[in-house]
Amino acid sequence: MLGLIRSYTLSTIRCLFVKYIMQIKLIGSDGKFFGVVNLTEAQSIASKQSLDLILINDRLSPPIYRLGDNKKYLFDMKKKSKRIKRTLTKTKEITLLPNIGNSDYLTKLRKIVSLRAKGYNIRIYILFRGRQIVYQHLGHSLINRIENDLHIKVHHCLIRNKISFLILPNEQA
Repeated sequence: MLGLIRSYTLSTIRCLFVKYIMQIKLIGSDGKFFGVVNLTEAQSIASKQSLDLILINDRLSPPIYRLGDNKKYLFDMKKKSKRIKRTLTKTKEITLLPNIGNSDYLTKLRKIVSLRAKGYNIRIYILFRGRQIVYQHLGHSLINRIENDLHIKVHHCLIRNKISFLILPNEQA
């Protein structure tokens, strides 16, 4: 790079403040490629259109900038990250106790069936409180009951005071 750039960060979006001239690749707000231009020329184009220069990629030579509204770009990036988080979190958790009553068990089982139909992965925890850890056979019998009712086979593991296992939505017997 030929010039000195001082930039500040607004939630990972860098705005440009320039002291010297350098070459950059410029993309318009509509996606039109302006080509390699001087930074002062890019600033004049941005000021004529009342837009900001947004740094897209500074690892390339010359760096890539886009014309656009910085606050709108920041809003779109936050919205995109929320959408990515929403699609990644497709696991629901259900906690059971080893001495669960029959009606409560049937309610939890209906919830498991409805979540599987919606396509969620379901992590089930069987939680042992206090001295209940001595009676692990109750937890194993509850796992066998779930396996028989859902017609699946699960692999479980005991970690500290809880047994956990995962039920996938497309799992069949």
